[in-house]
Amino acid sequence: LSNADLRKIPETAEARRSLLGLTERYRTAKRSRDLLDFGDQIALSAELALTRPEVGAILRDEFRVVLLDEYQDTSVAQRLLLSALFGSGTSGTATGHAVTAVGDPCQAIYGWRGASVANL
Repeated sequence: LSNADLRKIPETAEARRSLLGLTERYRTAKRSRDLLDFGDQIALSAELALTRPEVGAILRDEFRVVLLDEYQDTSVAQRLLLSALFGSGTSGTATGHAVTAVGDPCQAIYGWRGASVANL
């Protein structure tokens, strides 16, 4: 980060705080209409995979290997979901399931929805 980037942090933080009301109204509107968005679907799927290990067991039995493309666009919630389904400790072994993730940090385009090249 450059000094110019660092100077923008307080301004950016204030802009994000100003959106909190909008975010809460959006969540309230979704709940009142019994709607889910993409983020909700991923979060609920991760919660299901973490709390019901049999879900991952079914998928591990069906798929011998897993290939994840465009992994640079994976969010933290998606990483948690994938880890719960195929990560170490879920299959009763120390190594987990055979997973290959492919990604290019120079092609990351989904930071706006929580994707992080740090997942690579």
